[in-house]
Amino acid sequence: MPAARLIGSMLNWALGLRPTYAFTRETPGDKLLELRSVCYTLLDDLRTAAGKGLQVRVDTAVGANEFWHMRPRLFDAVSEVHGEGEATRRLQKLDTLLRVHHDRRSPFAQGGGTPVAPSRRRRRATDEPRFQTTR
Repeated sequence: MPAARLIGSMLNWALGLRPTYAFTRETPGDKLLELRSVCYTLLDDLRTAAGKGLQVRVDTAVGANEFWHMRPRLFDAVSEVHGEGEATRRLQKLDTLLRVHHDRRSPFAQGGGTPVAPSRRRRRATDEPRFQTTR
């Protein structure tokens, strides 16, 4: 069966036809509706071209993965009109639905004290140079 699919794809390509993809619904219907609803509320008061384009993408999204990849564009569209603070606040509900649990704050804001310099973090436990230099 894969050979038939390959031949069909090659024939479509040779004829200049648009490929047809069989999308599988990876997200259950209720969750997909909830994701769409949250995105509609994010974009509700945006009258920009980016906002209108994103509404079309929200309509055609078939899984949570598409919403995850749409997230940066949603953030940019909202921050363009209302600022980054408002965009962060609005996307919290979407992040919760997509199960995003990482802290984007700096090490100082996280309360971790003084951050370790990146050059020190990458070294081995012995802190000895890995290579001998020749003189």
